[in-house]
Amino acid sequence: MARNVQKTWMNIHEAATYMGVSERRIQRGRRHGKLRAQVLGYRTIRYRRQDLDEFMRLYRIGARKGTPVSVQQLANNRLRYIKRLRQQIRQYEEIIQELQAECVRLREGQ
Repeated sequence: MARNVQKTWMNIHEAATYMGVSERRIQRGRRHGKLRAQVLGYRTIRYRRQDLDEFMRLYRIGARKGTPVSVQQLANNRLRYIKRLRQQIRQYEEIIQELQAECVRLREGQ
């Protein structure tokens, strides 16, 4: 008896099939930082269904040409994108501060 269970995590082939795009499109989205993925090993990468759905909404993947999109929806998508960018900037700033502190410690140790 087969169970109809939707998977939360998918490999690249499953993600591409789910989104109706090529595997290359998935790889480009991850490489450019637009699509989040969990890297589990050298060649083991998993994509969360929620992240795939958000990616499709933000970049209108799978939408038919001519599908009307409200200005409010576009604005909300951009705000979410900007919020995520700000979070990434904060993370990078923390990393930079840690690296600067490490450089100071190394200089004092010499």
